[in-house]
Amino acid sequence: MAIGSFQIEFVTSHRGASDSGETKAEKTYTLKGITPVQMQNITEKMPREFAALLTQRGYEVLPASVLQSTSFKTELAVPNEGPVMLDDTGSITDLANTAGLISQKGETHMASVTATAKGTAPNVFERKFLVLPVARDAANEAGIAVVQVRLKLNFMQFDEGGGFGFAKIEGKPRNTLATKDSRIEVFWPTSKSAQFALKAPVVLPGGVAEKITELDMSTGEKAAVVAKGLAGAAKNLLGFGASSNGGAPRFLAGSSMTQVETATSIGQTAYSAANSGKFEVTADPDYEEKVGKDLALVLQLYAQALPK
Repeated sequence: MAIGSFQIEFVTSHRGASDSGETKAEKTYTLKGITPVQMQNITEKMPREFAALLTQRGYEVLPASVLQSTSFKTELAVPNEGPVMLDDTGSITDLANTAGLISQKGETHMASVTATAKGTAPNVFERKFLVLPVARDAANEAGIAVVQVRLKLNFMQFDEGGGFGFAKIEGKPRNTLATKDSRIEVFWPTSKSAQFALKAPVVLPGGVAEKITELDMSTGEKAAVVAKGLAGAAKNLLGFGASSNGGAPRFLAGSSMTQVETATSIGQTAYSAANSGKFEVTADPDYEEKVGKDLALVLQLYAQALPK
């Protein structure tokens, strides 16, 4: 068996949003105190950890270089230039959400750093329509199994709450393995393959940080929040839009529901204008060690899933 690719995506900015009636709660957390170089260091250690676990399971683990004589040579030739940083902050979608033109619910990964272990292929997880993975042919050509590992690590765990007319969301710094983009793919010489994916996020035991700091809201951000909230209040007062149960348009006269929603909208506007909803999470000094231990547990699960 050879590990053809080993990649970890570290989420560095994480937004959680909750809706309840006419109100919305939103918080954004940004990870600080950890560098892309440190993330690359963590990634470099994990293939060795995984190889040791596979050896314990009875596999003979060969270096990815054995695939140089196969179709996989083209993938290994792709330059692996170090961590790749993505940031959607300030994108059209982000600006539209901030302005209230669209409403993003649940969790959104705003920024991340993706590191690929040196000596392994960085782009094998990109899928093209009607094109079979190169690792499938490489396994047949080399006569060995080819494994590809991709992990996506979140640093926040969100809990949605609130009640009638009041949305609430809370975040806690916890390493969490995301369901999307976390998987292990195995290709055998018989053209058989298997993909092991998560059905639900896995909350890991290691802590990420103790220090969380709320950032001050800029004057421009306050103005945007107030305008957005008052627009919602005006909508209720004038009766635009359907009622919460999908009926006729709402009017203030004779509609206690609209009065409640209007008051709630104005109240939450005042609250939001005083709270930025943006936080910095400062990584603990032993972040690398904690993350390494958490990811080692994940790799144990993956190793156990493979047949002997």
